[in-house]
Amino acid sequence: MACGYNIVAWEVISEERGFTLQSVRLSINIHDGMITGIQDKKDEIRYGNNTAMNFPAGIGILRDLNLFRRGHVPWGDPAMKQALPTDFSLINYFRPCDKSQFHITQSPKQVSAVWKGLSNGTEFLADAELKMILSEDKNGALECRINGTYPNGGIFGAVLPLVGLKPEGKLVVPGFGGIFYPADGEPALMPFGGAPFMEAPILLMEQGKKSLALWLEDTDMRSFYGFVRRGKDGCAMALEVLTLMPFEEKKSVTTPIFKLDIFNGGWKSAATPLKGWYHTQFKQELAVRDAVPWVEGIKNIVDIYMHVPDDLVLAKIGQFFPKESVLFQNWNARAPRFDRELPDFLVGLY
Repeated sequence: MACGYNIVAWEVISEERGFTLQSVRLSINIHDGMITGIQDKKDEIRYGNNTAMNFPAGIGILRDLNLFRRGHVPWGDPAMKQALPTDFSLINYFRPCDKSQFHITQSPKQVSAVWKGLSNGTEFLADAELKMILSEDKNGALECRINGTYPNGGIFGAVLPLVGLKPEGKLVVPGFGGIFYPADGEPALMPFGGAPFMEAPILLMEQGKKSLALWLEDTDMRSFYGFVRRGKDGCAMALEVLTLMPFEEKKSVTTPIFKLDIFNGGWKSAATPLKGWYHTQFKQELAVRDAVPWVEGIKNIVDIYMHVPDDLVLAKIGQFFPKESVLFQNWNARAPRFDRELPDFLVGLY
């Protein structure tokens, strides 16, 4: 039997294995640690069909290293033939199931939902736990912090997914300045991690005159991944906060604050809150950047990798663009064969 009680502006309706949150502006469905629906109550436009999907969720507990690596390819773009199938094995993700013990508690400003006992579909861990702590920010967006624990270790991350989205409109990934993926495109599970493939902790969806955003506000800039799924049964998106290696020693994970909201207008409107937070949080750093005068003159960026254009190529570029308007970007500037994504400070060798 469902029950209702008020928490500030929320009404919380407890259900089997999940619950529904009702605010003045939003209605949000959560089932087995997944957000399965969010609705704007003013115009009744809804995202999510209240159905779970085969998609990363819960907490990541390392079970298969090769599948972990495949599931975290940094650029899962279908056109690059690097996307994963929609039935990709999620054996490394443990989420609530029918064996989980579920309960909700409340305080004056938040709701805590706990699932004790998690499964990856084949293995049940009775002492693994997923906790979601939810509240509302000053603008009415959903706030969520996730805590996951498992006493035997191996925790590599925690995921907040939004699933069951209609395959309409476009999904927006902040890679290479921004990439649009048609929601009704080729079925695929697409991981994105690290610049330039995932340059900000936000995923967006635009449908008609409305849009939604799922984003992270993290002053510590912890490692994260984004996941996007397209399929005949709908779309999904998720952000994952990663722990640091070695994973074997990690018995818990606590995420920064995830946020989710619906907006009038396109994806730029949905990205505005994160942009505003970033500019406020890193005001001093941005002032240092903006104090460099030549930056404003950059109009063209040339992406290079592990080599510098020769004089002939540079002369050709100079025929088309003023030299002060061109920036050459080597996103992996380091000595040959010297590992990758480590700060070796060897730019001088080039």
